[in-house]
Amino acid sequence: MDWIEIIVKTTYEAKEAVTNILHEAMVSGIVIEDPNDIINLLKDEQERWDYLDEDLIQDYYDGVVIKGYFENNKDSVEKVDYVKEQINMLPRYDLDIGMTEIEVQNIEDRDWNSEWKKSFKPFRLGDRVVIKPSWEDYIPTEGDIVIEIDPGSAFGTGSHETTSICIEQLEKHVTIGEKVLDIGTGSGILGILASKLGASQ
Repeated sequence: MDWIEIIVKTTYEAKEAVTNILHEAMVSGIVIEDPNDIINLLKDEQERWDYLDEDLIQDYYDGVVIKGYFENNKDSVEKVDYVKEQINMLPRYDLDIGMTEIEVQNIEDRDWNSEWKKSFKPFRLGDRVVIKPSWEDYIPTEGDIVIEIDPGSAFGTGSHETTSICIEQLEKHVTIGEKVLDIGTGSGILGILASKLGASQ
């Protein structure tokens, strides 16, 4: 089933009212892009972050962008008209909607849970380890240790820096017959590599 995305570019003052209108139109989901979320992080909560890219704010619309999604069916036109009509009535309630813009577009239905797989390609960690997703082809070079995984919501890709550092140490120190304890076992990649390097347990 395809979807309708309705995009409302409006003022901060109208944010809650527009969101409520979309809820009343029975949208299936709402996304709010508010630059204040980033501004507040930069001003008030910086100590909670190791790093925050201040350039993020440059990508935001000067105002609030609210996106609503609903199924493209016989009621779609009626819902879009309802949203437009209700938003245009907001100034009657002394709400400043400024130069509010409303865009509507069709979105082709996709398996969004699998879309990210397109950008996940085989990659090298340490000197010899190659992490390969199960759906990608890879021709190993001499000495490669290939670990094939099928990551998902509960199975990581192994790309985190701590995993990379541990892989480098495993390559250096694990010898045949040793016992290895993988504390954490997020993706299991370290345990798999230890086994491939010859660990007995």
